[in-house]
Amino acid sequence: MEQQWGTSVALALKGQWKDDDVFINLVNIYAPNETKAKLELWNEVQGWITSRSQELWCVCGDFNTILHQSERRGRGRFVRHTGTDQFRKFIEESELVDLSLLKRKFTWYKDNGESCSKINRFLILASWNNHWRNSK
Repeated sequence: MEQQWGTSVALALKGQWKDDDVFINLVNIYAPNETKAKLELWNEVQGWITSRSQELWCVCGDFNTILHQSERRGRGRFVRHTGTDQFRKFIEESELVDLSLLKRKFTWYKDNGESCSKINRFLILASWNNHWRNSK
């Protein structure tokens, strides 16, 4: 590990891949529930990615946000999820790719089983696939 930095809700680590001259940045996120705080987080992480755009990025964790209505089932399903449009914009502008889940549609389940959502994700910079083509 070469460097680490972060915020109260995100930890970033930078290192160099042993067999390569490629630098990798891993960011683990535990996003707050408040929309304003999430927007501040997206902007900060996007700034990190932009400032090191030649490096590989994997941003993962609990984003506390869905991208599409189909990623939520149960109570409150039809309530507009604030921050969805801003989260989608963050992913697009950062040129991140949302890796698909294998054999699961949701990542969070309410104890009673009445509600579930996809709020946890692995997002990679598109160039990640140039080095690891089997990333899905």
